[in-house]
Amino acid sequence: MVKKTCFLLWALFCSLAFTSMASAAQVTLYPTGQGSYSQWTNVGCSSGSLEWQCVDETPASTSDYLSTKKGNTLESFTFSSTNLSNVEISNITLMYYAMQEAPSKKCFEPLLRISGTDYTAATQCTSSSYAYYVQSYTTNPATGLAWTLSELNNLEAGMESASSSGGGRVAQVFVIVDYENIDLIPTAYASASPTSGTSPLLVYFNGTGVGGDGTLSYFWDFGDGSNSSVQNPSHTYSEGNYTATLYVSDIDNDVASDSVNIYVEAANQVPTAYASASPTSGTTPLLVYFNGTGVGGDGTLSYFWDFGDGSNSSVQNPSHTYSEGNYTATLYVSDIDNDVASDSVNIYVEAANQVPVIAAYAMQNTTNTSTAVTFVGYFIETGDEPYNYILWDFGDGTIVNGSMVYNHTYNASGTYYANLTVVDANWDYAFSNNLEILVY
Repeated sequence: MVKKTCFLLWALFCSLAFTSMASAAQVTLYPTGQGSYSQWTNVGCSSGSLEWQCVDETPASTSDYLSTKKGNTLESFTFSSTNLSNVEISNITLMYYAMQEAPSKKCFEPLLRISGTDYTAATQCTSSSYAYYVQSYTTNPATGLAWTLSELNNLEAGMESASSSGGGRVAQVFVIVDYENIDLIPTAYASASPTSGTSPLLVYFNGTGVGGDGTLSYFWDFGDGSNSSVQNPSHTYSEGNYTATLYVSDIDNDVASDSVNIYVEAANQVPTAYASASPTSGTTPLLVYFNGTGVGGDGTLSYFWDFGDGSNSSVQNPSHTYSEGNYTATLYVSDIDNDVASDSVNIYVEAANQVPVIAAYAMQNTTNTSTAVTFVGYFIETGDEPYNYILWDFGDGTIVNGSMVYNHTYNASGTYYANLTVVDANWDYAFSNNLEILVY
């Protein structure tokens, strides 16, 4: 049977308002741009009438469809869709409401066309002014199964008049969707840079939340007692190992987390060396006691002394004996990172003071006034040169300075006592024995 019809084609949905809690809800979908049905009304079809409400064309024959347009072609309709993602559809019901106005013949057949195949209901007739028909389709007549949203895209609805005269109108065709919202759990992704270094370590965090319901909130627990509600914060760590955890929550208070480990080492501590010695000067042989101190550094400190004379020691507080000379003793302090610090102390060593010891003799102990006597002085122990004085006192009032060997002539007879005095560079004095000289 070929029919003229007014029809409706569904794509998806009109506006929906729903919460993200898992709860049952229902929405009614109307054709796009056609408004919503309010009540049955006897409205005359004019140029401004809604097409899906008005089928006021007289069919050419009982085999023609009643349509909003003359002829026997059906008209397509669509539905506006809103976001029905993240919902679980439990049921789709197609509601078909029809009304036939025919002064003499008040009969018509409801019609569904699914993917080009017509499905009709029994002819509806009434003795009153109008014929009404209401039908709910909880399953697809073509499959016998529950509707899917995609199937509505291939569906048309209309009516077939039972006579070739009279008018009619399709009052309402719409869809009722029952659904439950799906509670979406967010996923958290945490990253940080850098994740290791020396204290103080400034770390930049990046937090990302995916999924969930509604606007996501972010909370960072830095693992050291500090936290932040900023999505991408930064934080400065002291020495230690930490686990920073990102918590992402949605409007349902569903929470996801992700963590990143932070490793912070102590900053490299360079040691400082302090060297001291006592005494730092004296005469040879000079025994010097050293004291070495290291401050700071990482781990256990090691000590090394270079005494400056070719000798060394790995003892922290050693002693060392110096011979004559000027020396620089250097302390080296090193830590487990091989960081090295040094400090030095100067050592001045003089030769030991040499006190002179002398003796003297005369080549002859008896002489006359015309013959000179040769006096000879010599060192038993040398003093510190140069000598300030070498003094001969010949006992006759004559004193000379100069040489250890000297010739002297006495002018008068008698007995005389001669001696030698030496004064060295340190003003140490040495005295010889007295030499008895007989002059005739």
